[in-house]
Amino acid sequence: MGIKTYDIIEEGFSQNSSSSYDLSILVGMDRFFYIITDSQQNVLVLRSYSYPSKSNYILLKSSLQQTLLDDNLLRLSFQSTKIELVADLSALVPAPLFEPDKVETYLQHLSKVDPINKVHNELVAELDIHNVYAFNLEIYSLLKTYFPRAEFYHMGTSLLKAFHALTKHQTGEDVYLNVMQGSFQAIVFRSKELILYNTFFFRSTKDFLYYVMLIYDQLGLNQEKVPLNISGELLEDSEVYQLVYKYTRNIHFIKRPHFYRFSDKFSHIPEHFYYDLYSLKLCG
Repeated sequence: MGIKTYDIIEEGFSQNSSSSYDLSILVGMDRFFYIITDSQQNVLVLRSYSYPSKSNYILLKSSLQQTLLDDNLLRLSFQSTKIELVADLSALVPAPLFEPDKVETYLQHLSKVDPINKVHNELVAELDIHNVYAFNLEIYSLLKTYFPRAEFYHMGTSLLKAFHALTKHQTGEDVYLNVMQGSFQAIVFRSKELILYNTFFFRSTKDFLYYVMLIYDQLGLNQEKVPLNISGELLEDSEVYQLVYKYTRNIHFIKRPHFYRFSDKFSHIPEHFYYDLYSLKLCG
């Protein structure tokens, strides 16, 4: 089933009122997170599971299916359901150049699209680009079976929307990282214009630092002045953070989004955790 890492249920949550609630889910190779929110945008439930495998879809399917069977809250009826997919194979295509019948070709320069994957695309209207990505068909079909009315989105789409919104009152450059176990998504804006979107994979603290410095170096960014904004699974007392801080001291953890309301029960969870999941609200 997976290991529960957080399990928060507010006293005001009622299973009998689920038809007025919204369900938001994030699914990745080693994770399954979800929140349930009400019409006043209160986060009533947060549950997160971690899975042991990061590269085997057969094991993921088994663990995911067990979670869907065992978690009684997921069997409720909801007003709406959104599912965010963590997919490594993705590409951004300017909207004026996008051709729907050529979606697979946009990924071919990155990697061969395996027949077991389903290719999707989403318009990120704020940036006038299409996000094209491939996701395992069996996992997608499993999720469709349990949530037939769900809307699906790529995690990159929600992060692009959320980080772009944070640049609303900014000038100059801004670097954003969403950190996961063994990888991070890097998004860079210059005067609100997207200049970088990529996923980097790391095995060590030095790998992490190398890729961060590579971003600053290749884009000609001043590491003392251009802020490094971080969401996701990175703690201030971690070895990674301490090493990166030596080279770029303008580091900020992203706060929880203003469009949700959180009770004191969330005070023990770092504010920048689950930002990718919260950002799903901006899709659709």
